[in-house]
Amino acid sequence: MQHRFAESLTRERAERNLSLRALSEALEEATGIKIDPSGLKRIESGEREPRLNEALAISQTLGVDLPLLALTDSMRVRTAASWVADSLSTLNEQVDELVGRLEYVDAVIDSITGEERRDAARSYFRVDKLRKIVDSLQKLTEPMGSVISAYRHPSSAVLERTLDAPET
Repeated sequence: MQHRFAESLTRERAERNLSLRALSEALEEATGIKIDPSGLKRIESGEREPRLNEALAISQTLGVDLPLLALTDSMRVRTAASWVADSLSTLNEQVDELVGRLEYVDAVIDSITGEERRDAARSYFRVDKLRKIVDSLQKLTEPMGSVISAYRHPSSAVLERTLDAPET
């Protein structure tokens, strides 16, 4: 884990164009934790393992969840894929719920007596527009099942070989 944290810290600091001194100052200002630039350099090189409070302070200062600093690239991709799969599943459920509510609106309108009154209710609910939106959402969510499945069960061997291999 130390090696992963060191690599992630180096990458995250570089992405933010922070010098070791700037990160050291930001750490102390944001969290009160003091790690001098040479200490940060030893953490990044893997010569020194950060204490838990230091790792937490670093993650907070950089705005990165601590577990993500400790994960390999393939693990980070799998974690992100899992989050996306969860969001897509939630979206699918919400579209299904919306379909059910539209069916309820249709039933309510059908129970109204008098064509003119039903037309007024359809106009109020904008049923035609709502139905087009729901139909569009259903078309979008149809292929999500296979995407969700792929995201939930990625080929970890391929990810690890590709993403965690040393750069050449």
